Amino acid sequence: MHADNEAHRNLFLGATTHTHVLYHLAKKSDGRIIATNTDHFSQEEYSKFKHGDERVARKYGNAVAKLLLEKEHGLFTTKPDQVVLASFPYKELPTAAAHMAGYAVNTLNHYLSMQNLRSVGLLHAYKYIWNASIEHKFAEKPLHEREAILGNVSITIDRSRIEGRDLIILDDIHITGASQRKFLALLQDIPLHSLTILFLCMMGQAEACYPEIESLLNHKKIQSLEDLYEIIESGAFKWNLRVTRFILEIGEHARVKNFLLKLPDDLLISFYQAAIANDYHFEKKYQDTINLARYLICERGFC
Repeated sequence: MHADNEAHRNLFLGATTHTHVLYHLAKKSDGRIIATNTDHFSQEEYSKFKHGDERVARKYGNAVAKLLLEKEHGLFTTKPDQVVLASFPYKELPTAAAHMAGYAVNTLNHYLSMQNLRSVGLLHAYKYIWNASIEHKFAEKPLHEREAILGNVSITIDRSRIEGRDLIILDDIHITGASQRKFLALLQDIPLHSLTILFLCMMGQAEACYPEIESLLNHKKIQSLEDLYEIIESGAFKWNLRVTRFILEIGEHARVKNFLLKLPDDLLISFYQAAIANDYHFEKKYQDTINLARYLICERGFC
């Protein structure tokens, strides 16, 4: 696996900015999406990652950490405690990319501890979601619609954690660049020592014209509640933003009820808590599912 390295100066108050990519993706004539720089990319694996498979999140986190150690080794041999990692912003419920970032930090800190060096930090950039149901369809939107949605989203970050430090931002995919530009605009007046951006995947320019390709990637393996339950049964499942909205978007009450009934207590409770933490109970079309989860929790004696 290889990476691109673009260095730009004076973009962020003089900080040097590097961009790295683990998988360069392209769409073949037969519809398959492949990585042009390696044979080790699986659409099915990526789809499972986006839907809460912690085994894949850990694998990706380890891979991006190793790439950072290879390409930005100097950051971790001088003052690693000045290095802060962040995924792209989310509200309360982490994204798949945020889980990947957590595993990347764990891998880096394991390496640093073996070298008797200080640990790097992890930062949560906060995004207030103004319309959950619209945002759910974000992956299917063209660039101008993505920018319109993001125009109504607020992002905040703890400046004191990153001023004068080496900030590393991790995300799972770059297609149109709309989310990246939104986040980077927030950082432009913050004096960083350096800024490193690492994308797990980046689509080629031709594919970026068709943003629905992101949805195809997301659902290559996971297309139904039955598919999702296979991950849950594996014991390697963790809620993230996408998988929570995936369930809430299912309109068939009987199917959702059957799915929720099969969930063990901890996952049922965490699904409910994840939904209300992101204010999804204000979305009318989500209320039946949230009310059902609440009822089942009380029925099991946890109210």
